[in-house]
Amino acid sequence: MQEDVVYDLPAGRVIVRLDGWESHSDKLTALVDRRRTVAAALSSSTPIPYGWTEVTKLPCRTAREVEAVLRMIGWTDPSTSCPRCA
Repeated sequence: MQEDVVYDLPAGRVIVRLDGWESHSDKLTALVDRRRTVAAALSSSTPIPYGWTEVTKLPCRTAREVEAVLRMIGWTDPSTSCPRCA
């Protein structure tokens, strides 16, 4: 199964995926997407779904949220803010 971004860190795995109503064109697609989320949870991964709006209209907030989750599982690298975030 293809995921958008997978981070493997000392205390766990985080899966960041682009999701949203556009990708759920029918009930089967929605079911498959829910099953991916359940499979991630069962494998002790933390799934983080973001839609188009979060990525395009709220990128700085989205980046800070992903950073916060990654830090909870051991990411220690420095982060860099874009000029928009300042």
